[in-house]
Amino acid sequence: MYGATMHTATRDPLVDLVAAITEVRRLWESPQIRRRFTELLGRRVELSVIRTLAAVQRSTAPDPGVRDVAEALHIDNSTASRFVDQAVADGLVERSVSSVDRRRCVLTLTSKGLALLERVTLARTELMAALTAGWQDADVAVLAAGLERLAGGISALEQQP
Repeated sequence: MYGATMHTATRDPLVDLVAAITEVRRLWESPQIRRRFTELLGRRVELSVIRTLAAVQRSTAPDPGVRDVAEALHIDNSTASRFVDQAVADGLVERSVSSVDRRRCVLTLTSKGLALLERVTLARTELMAALTAGWQDADVAVLAAGLERLAGGISALEQQP
């Protein structure tokens, strides 16, 4: 349980941060939150498909392929290939041959894939609005800024050898 007992004058703020992040992750992945997200989205979608679409969309590679998805999601190429195959089968991603290297396939989101990502963003935003109902906008902004800084630190750590 996460509650008032977690915050005492003798606690290390880093211990509290680790505990809070661990609890948020556990709760965010709970069946109740997933069900609510599915209701807001209006359809059931595997998280792996959403993550795959987001990886293709965010890719900075000129011709994103399966290897780029694997790197973005921190998974092996064979798993990324299965995720991409599912997204292609669902009509969310198109696979074409690279004009630079005929051995490589290039991934692009279809209009259906783009529309799904837009609905995902709206559903997540609506869910977050419900979770932070009653919060001041400034409190939400502070939390967002802190999480962005944390994500930047994680990203920098990932880049280290």
